[in-house]
Amino acid sequence: MKGQVKLNNRLSRVVTCFLFLALLSIGVGLGSSPAQAQPFAYVTNFGDVPGTVSVINTADNTVTATVPVGSGPFGVAVLPAGAFVYITNFGDDTVSVIDTSNNAVTSVELPLGSAGPFGVAVHPAGTFVYVANALSNSVSIIDTADNTVTATVPVGSVPVGVVVDPAGSFVYVANQADGTVSVIDTAGNPVTTVTVGSGPTGIAVHPTEPFVYVTNFGDGIVPGTVSVIDTASNTVAVTVTAGIGIGPNGVSVNPAGTFAYVTNLFGDGIVPGTVSVIDTVSNSVTASVTVGSGPSGVSVHPAGSFVYVANQFNVPGTLSVISTASNTVTETVTVGDAPVAFGQFIGPGAVSDTSPFATLTAKAEIELGPLANDDEFKVKATFTLGAGSDGINPVTEDVSLQVGTFSTTIPAGSFKLHPEKSGKKGKHVKPNKWTFEGVIDGVELKAKITDLGGGSFELKAEGEGANLAGTTNPVEVGIVIGNDGGSTTVTAEFD
Repeated sequence: MKGQVKLNNRLSRVVTCFLFLALLSIGVGLGSSPAQAQPFAYVTNFGDVPGTVSVINTADNTVTATVPVGSGPFGVAVLPAGAFVYITNFGDDTVSVIDTSNNAVTSVELPLGSAGPFGVAVHPAGTFVYVANALSNSVSIIDTADNTVTATVPVGSVPVGVVVDPAGSFVYVANQADGTVSVIDTAGNPVTTVTVGSGPTGIAVHPTEPFVYVTNFGDGIVPGTVSVIDTASNTVAVTVTAGIGIGPNGVSVNPAGTFAYVTNLFGDGIVPGTVSVIDTVSNSVTASVTVGSGPSGVSVHPAGSFVYVANQFNVPGTLSVISTASNTVTETVTVGDAPVAFGQFIGPGAVSDTSPFATLTAKAEIELGPLANDDEFKVKATFTLGAGSDGINPVTEDVSLQVGTFSTTIPAGSFKLHPEKSGKKGKHVKPNKWTFEGVIDGVELKAKITDLGGGSFELKAEGEGANLAGTTNPVEVGIVIGNDGGSTTVTAEFD
């Protein structure tokens, strides 16, 4: 009861700053680590006492675990490799760190004077986590190596949303009370300021172009807006108005960078909750999707085929799953009380029932180009299947590859088998090989998998036109074939 009273007291302190809270009349990871499988979603249930996080397998949209965390869990960020999830606990000034291999939780206490942790974002290299402290007008920087706070950066008034650019060079923070975005240069942490609309709340970055999208909540009575910041000049290039609903809150951009999805907390005034779909080329709203009541956090599945929306006013709380092909809700998942899931709450993958490789060694060469999507890589890896493996078949199974901050999946049916050949008297000449050559998401890929015998295989892959921004040594290399996989870190050769 005391914890609940404390949380309620903290909410009353922040009510004048968080415009939307004032309107809530209804109440408010051998040598390689475990492989990455189908992504999991991590939904913060702000209203649960104690606070919890619902873990959802996006393969079938089932809740696989409910993880107790701190008080008033709000923001979510998943490390690039998917091994750990960082949760901000608004009610007790802590950050919970969830180990995705077993859902064990450790707690990071923010320094004295850092209050009201709200949004959270991860550096693309997975080295640092940035926490927006809404009640102390600051951003805490956590070193993921030991989960210690290494710096506290003053920003604008009531910072809520936070995002890091793909290169890891700048952190963008939405300051709700003064209508600005603070831009933190990660080299030394100096701050510049960009003026946007009224009540900036959610913030997302385009994966390849120099744009940042900011939801301007406004007064929660009339429709809000979305500011599009040109990061080259740190000025607002476009303000999207038509088609944005009342109380625009969360925002997420799909991996292709073609659409941005904005949750409208109060819908259009008639429909209780909507999602505005923005075409990022024309910066116009092309669709409005009706979801649950009080949509808050929004996250696009890494494959880009579905969008997940947390509906915080539904009782019990729910998660709407939107098909991007039809812009309709195809499934609704029941979670905890007042789900918020503020941030990118779907990981690139999470530890599941994937059978880990017994061994995995790799080498990598990386050439970073002068432009976005102009990077190249070559990888050579040798792996041995684990004791529990049922074997691999690249023809019938998805093949996923991660190199640093770049990841891709070659769909089942894409690889071609070149069967084993034998010479005279059955003498072994050539082993089974599988090859692929093609373009996936604009990246020219070549890959070859060779059966070395005894459950061991060699994979060679190269790509051109990739986005490896933010990749530095040591570089993580991950391979998943069907339900077998693993990852390791290497010292790559950079050209």
